[in-house]
Amino acid sequence: MPIIGRRRFAALAALGAGRLLGAEETPMSRLAKLATYLSENSVPEALDCFDPAMKDYPSVMADIEALGAQTDVLCAIDVVSESGTGDQETLDTDWYVELRSQAAGGPVERRRERVSIRMNRIRGKWKITSFAPLSILSPIHI
Repeated sequence: MPIIGRRRFAALAALGAGRLLGAEETPMSRLAKLATYLSENSVPEALDCFDPAMKDYPSVMADIEALGAQTDVLCAIDVVSESGTGDQETLDTDWYVELRSQAAGGPVERRRERVSIRMNRIRGKWKITSFAPLSILSPIHI
């Protein structure tokens, strides 16, 4: 249940976020898109939310590719707090992720975790430059 002062980005609510004409991208709209991309198994689009130069990008890429290949994902992201100015934002977020194995009769795994995110505006687009802990994106445990 959202608490006053929090912003929630669930995949279904985020569907319309990218359809607003002329709307300037913000860190929150970028997280809404990430939740949607993960829920749609849109691997290239989800990876585009991350800066390829970030320290843990190879791990993020491997995990998101595995999620896209092995599971159906439902993702919701609450922004608990945000700080920063200009082209850098730091966000404390609360993630809920449900992973359903694509294998017949496979397991379902639910995760809820606080994730610290740093975002920078790079060439006009907000990108995640730091993300911890990475475990929220780990492939399903079979």
